[in-house]
Amino acid sequence: MSGDEITWWGNYMFFSKYKMVVGFAIYSLVTLHVAQSHAISLSQKPLFLTSGAEPNLMFVLDDSGSMQFEITPETYRLQPYADTVFSFPPADQYYGANAFNAKAAIPGNVNSDYAVYGKLFRSKVNTSYYDPSKLYLPWISTDGITTMPNASATCALHNPMNPLTVSGVFDAKKCRNLTDAASTRVFATKTSAWWGCKSATDCKTGSSISGSHGSWTIYPATYYWFTGNVNNQTDVWNKDNYQEQKIINTTLTYSGHGRGDARTDCSLVGVVRTCTYAQEIQNFANWYTYYRSRVLTARAGIGRAFAPQQDDIRVGFGTINRDSSTVDGVATEIIKTGVRKFDATRKTEFLTELYGVTISGGTPLPNALDYIGQYYMRSDNRGPWGKLPGTDNPTPHVQCRASYALLMSDGYWTSRVTTAGNNDNTAGAEIVNHITGGKYQYQPTAPFADSESNSLADVAMKYWKTDLRSGATGLENRVKPNAIDPAFWQHMTTFTIGLGVEGNISVKSVPDAIATGKNSTGGTISWPTLEDSAENGTKVDDMLHAAINGRGDFFSAKDPDTFARRMSGLLDDINGRAKNNAAAAAANSTTLNTGSVVYNALFDSNDWSGDLKATEINSSGVFATTPLWTASIPAAASRNIYTFNGSVGKSLVWTNLTTSQKNLLKGTSGSDTIGQKRLDWFKGVDDTVENDAADVRDRKGRLLGDIVNSDPAFAGNTNLNYDDLHADLGAATYIDYYNTKKKNRREMLYVGANDGMLHGFNARVSSSDPVPAGREVFAYVPTQVIANIPDLASERYGKDNTKLHKYMVDGPVYVSDAYVNGGWKNVLVGTLGAGGRGIYVLDVTSPDSFGADNVLFELTEAQYPELGYITGMAVIAPGADKRWKIFVGNGYNSTQGGSAKAYLGVIDIDDEINRARNNWVGSSRTKFISTDNVAESALSEPALLPNGDGLIVSAYAGDIRGNMWKFNLPTGTAYNTWVAANSGVPLFVAKKGSTRQPITASPTLGFNKGITPARVMVYFGTGMYVASNDNQPSVDVQSFYAIVDKGVAIPEANGRNNFHIKSFTETGGLRTIGGEINTDNTNAINWASVNGWYLDFPANERVITRPLLAYDRLVFPTVIPSQDPCESGGTGWIMELKATGEPNPQYKLLGTNGNKFQKVAIFGRLTSIEGSYKDAVANSSSPVSSGASSSVSNECGGANGDGSGIFVAIGNQSQGESVSAVGSKPCDLFNRQSWRELE
Repeated sequence: MSGDEITWWGNYMFFSKYKMVVGFAIYSLVTLHVAQSHAISLSQKPLFLTSGAEPNLMFVLDDSGSMQFEITPETYRLQPYADTVFSFPPADQYYGANAFNAKAAIPGNVNSDYAVYGKLFRSKVNTSYYDPSKLYLPWISTDGITTMPNASATCALHNPMNPLTVSGVFDAKKCRNLTDAASTRVFATKTSAWWGCKSATDCKTGSSISGSHGSWTIYPATYYWFTGNVNNQTDVWNKDNYQEQKIINTTLTYSGHGRGDARTDCSLVGVVRTCTYAQEIQNFANWYTYYRSRVLTARAGIGRAFAPQQDDIRVGFGTINRDSSTVDGVATEIIKTGVRKFDATRKTEFLTELYGVTISGGTPLPNALDYIGQYYMRSDNRGPWGKLPGTDNPTPHVQCRASYALLMSDGYWTSRVTTAGNNDNTAGAEIVNHITGGKYQYQPTAPFADSESNSLADVAMKYWKTDLRSGATGLENRVKPNAIDPAFWQHMTTFTIGLGVEGNISVKSVPDAIATGKNSTGGTISWPTLEDSAENGTKVDDMLHAAINGRGDFFSAKDPDTFARRMSGLLDDINGRAKNNAAAAAANSTTLNTGSVVYNALFDSNDWSGDLKATEINSSGVFATTPLWTASIPAAASRNIYTFNGSVGKSLVWTNLTTSQKNLLKGTSGSDTIGQKRLDWFKGVDDTVENDAADVRDRKGRLLGDIVNSDPAFAGNTNLNYDDLHADLGAATYIDYYNTKKKNRREMLYVGANDGMLHGFNARVSSSDPVPAGREVFAYVPTQVIANIPDLASERYGKDNTKLHKYMVDGPVYVSDAYVNGGWKNVLVGTLGAGGRGIYVLDVTSPDSFGADNVLFELTEAQYPELGYITGMAVIAPGADKRWKIFVGNGYNSTQGGSAKAYLGVIDIDDEINRARNNWVGSSRTKFISTDNVAESALSEPALLPNGDGLIVSAYAGDIRGNMWKFNLPTGTAYNTWVAANSGVPLFVAKKGSTRQPITASPTLGFNKGITPARVMVYFGTGMYVASNDNQPSVDVQSFYAIVDKGVAIPEANGRNNFHIKSFTETGGLRTIGGEINTDNTNAINWASVNGWYLDFPANERVITRPLLAYDRLVFPTVIPSQDPCESGGTGWIMELKATGEPNPQYKLLGTNGNKFQKVAIFGRLTSIEGSYKDAVANSSSPVSSGASSSVSNECGGANGDGSGIFVAIGNQSQGESVSAVGSKPCDLFNRQSWRELE
């Protein structure tokens, strides 16, 4: 929340002869992990995105004989006369069975026109063959972590899972020597093993050459670089379009032929990628051993896709030709292993099964899918719905578990099933949604229905439209639907994968086909007639049809890179759906209001994109039905993006980066081209090329990243009345500054995002403004972000274990006026949250002309090792030495002293600007005030207390050890004498018994006139929703405290002995507070005899945000992490407690209108607006009711009795919705010291 427009100096109380202000925002939750070692492991994603019920995934591999083929696509197999499928003559038992009885293409170096077939076979025309532009890496090992060894060029294994030595006997037939540059003779073991032809017609008619057990002098490591058009068959069959390249030891270097940035194994000389003989022959050997055939390519891609998967998915394995067996106590076919939690042990088992499958047999795809569907219809504990499949664990089955079938094939199915019928052309049964009460019944319609029966598509439809867990052993239908799959019942979602096969029907995507029924050219999809005996594209169309019917997805790939990439993308899709099934995909993370507009920052956890919307709200708490504006990002070339080079600001362009920054962007590639492309992508250029070495992902135009914990800051035109400050603080020139620079400037909305930028959006709504409302005006990139850009840009971002989502610019933003270097400026200070240690400071006085000179400075641990990961707000205010300061809790994991100790930072703005411009040479009046120097303390956001002249003289902040600290910053003393108050002893230690209660949010300060003399009150809650296991059950009790600061510390040994106790009862979904009012309606607290009060919550409930204080009432949300895997976020309560109880103990702020918040999980802060009470009643369909008697008259109990105003509280749920509740302000505005101003 901005200090500029809502409150003055944010989180503190300000006493003076002219004003008293209290900040009231409840700030966003902080997602941090708490480790048991010397540091806190910061979470890099919101904890309320719970993992939910792990989805089931049955993966079925095609183990048919055609998987041995070394030719892709099938077009060049050239049946029926010549069945040529190998680039090298095969031998039996390569893959555990006899070799497919077919031919190999003759070597391309044979002196004959017929050798053109061998050339195309050994070029990129055959996408299975070696491509020098690609880097071939060994498979992932069966441990799922390491990789297998590089292949031996002198003995390259035909199959890496077929060892050379068995029982001590070496078998040279299991490998091939690729390095013999003299006269390697290749002998065949099959009759008519070689085949050559000079056109497709030749091959099909027999006008060709062949040899039986023939031999030629060849160089095995040879490829042909094709220079023609691969889609032009005349070019393909023209031998002059092939350049021969032998990889032999007399050729020392290799360049060209597509070698580019993907070949990171080779050296970059200028702009040319050059490989040595050792590098090139190694790459060829790896291709031969790990990618040469379809099954090798499939294993490589599947292994790489499954290796990074975590244990939040349950995976089974089968093959399409597996005979009858018993799986988890039930006879079946196809399935080898039922679904199991994909932990390290299961991952090793899965990869071992995948790599070791015998390759032989036909392609009965419909039968295979039918057996998977039957498996998902099991209802026993050992089946796929059980808590621990394979065991008899009796835990009730989870009702929202999603189940998927993933069917992979390289060919055309060979037989139908007999039990599916024409399922997609038959209406389904009526199914009831047990959450909403709604009903669904499938009705045959395009693009699902066709006239075929017992096809693969019919099987997919059968198990999609059927409630697989109905009847006596059924489950409630609580599966969460999504945009692609509307099914809420237990069903099977089908994904299909083709390798080297092509259909006749093309669609833009399966989701597009489902939504529109159109093919890729916009025409209506018309499913073909299927011919059982034919091997043609209609069978591939049926695979596409099955994916559409099963609401899954389909792809077909021809080359290893595309297969691996698309395979990973498909698992990403499944994981995305599964996580969406368990948690909010669009979570409402932060909210700020400015009286009539609420700004909602959103994110989508599927692709980690974000959004920001401005919505009008009236004083009766009613939101407009459409947003006032939505954030937008200009074209990359038009954006104004800046960063810091360590001393000064710079425009974010490649030439302005330091050498170290460039190296971070280039990564291991060492390529300027890759580094610049990643930077361009970061700035908004969505120039994505599949298989591009820069590995940048397609954001589909969604350039704004996720906004999670960064509070939006509104910076407008408010006069902060700083002309009343002390002369040394610039008071004399404030009005001139306001009138000339601030009064008519553009209104802005600033927010940090995890795309690595602070964004400044135009918040002005004006038809005459050339800048649209919500358009980004400029952006700023903190230096610590640059190291994250390669991962952020990667296609695997947020998916692989090594590229998981990261917080980047995730801390709150604060904006206020300050007198800096002899002049007034509007200054922004932001923290990075869990994205980095430190702060950044900008001059945002004139956003339209913001430039590099407006970057004031950044502070990191390099300047001050006390700085940690700061998740709270840094606040700008004048220090007691009459200099403008930034006050900040030092956050988590600071390196000063090596033990994450707690410090209050008091940063001198002028001195740090000057030091930055002088390469950090010179002294500074910045002060980091230590606490008790106990490790793992982590000071949270402070609340500040000014004196009558507006100078900050005290600060209050808690730490995760339950200490509430007070800091003395008195006037008339040197900055370097400021210390923790009470001789370095905490004001109070929050404990329940002997268990310390962590304080992770800022306190709120109030004023208590029920004590003589009047005292400052410190209000705060305890608890953490920050550690990795904080969404699990906790036995610890957390509390809310009201502490009286009597000028001395409350001894820790006394604990809570001298405290008034509040409590509550819970009935009918409502809580009733006890211990606040006596039976005679007087205040229950005797302030003369207590140190404060507290209220305990049930175990597992906690307070993680700052309380809102209004009219002596404290309003704050609690969080109760959900234990139901079918619910996201959890639950919570909005609590309204009396702060001091004076002078009107019976008054309620929200009353029964606050009941709508009960049992609603509020994530992020709670905020409020004020308006006319009479207007609210006039605009409401029902009167505003009171908590006491539900009558309008009781809502306004002040002296004047005229209904002077209302109070609207606004909260946000994890699903992305804002909710509001309207309550009454006291008519006489009593106890105003805790709100706006007091004369």
